[in-house]
Amino acid sequence: MNWKLNGKTYSTTVNPDGSWSLALPAADLALLPQGANSLIITAIDEAGNRVDETLNFSVDTLPPNLIVAEVAGGDGILNSSEVAAGLPVSGSGALPGEVVSVSLNNVSYSATVDGQGNWTVDLPPAALQALSDGSSYTLVVTLTDASGNTTTQTQPLTVSTPASGCDCYRTGR
Repeated sequence: MNWKLNGKTYSTTVNPDGSWSLALPAADLALLPQGANSLIITAIDEAGNRVDETLNFSVDTLPPNLIVAEVAGGDGILNSSEVAAGLPVSGSGALPGEVVSVSLNNVSYSATVDGQGNWTVDLPPAALQALSDGSSYTLVVTLTDASGNTTTQTQPLTVSTPASGCDCYRTGR
């Protein structure tokens, strides 16, 4: 049995029970171009009868496109009003149906990319209120495409939520 892939021919023998196996070298597989490819299989039996079969497949090893909009006003500081309102994390440029995961403080939230390539994950106020004032955290955004390829972006966030009220000594006129 012969196999032709990307212009190169590989051979294997069919066992008496009809089974066979073929291990393609990783280096040869790495040379396959992105997108549509074909594998041509040729089998010739003992009587000389020939059968050709073509198997079409796609190669996709490229990471998906991930664009994350500014988070927390773009300053990396999570303030009291942002904690109270919840924190939207959004982006664009992805393909419809891809899945975005946003993680903060070991808790993950996910969204599916809409038909226009946009997505939004809302981090709820309760999750943000559980963060310690003055502490730094890493917001992790991961996009996974239909082929399982991922792209990850991180953004540091520092919580700055001073206690409300003021014990101030006031001097005045």
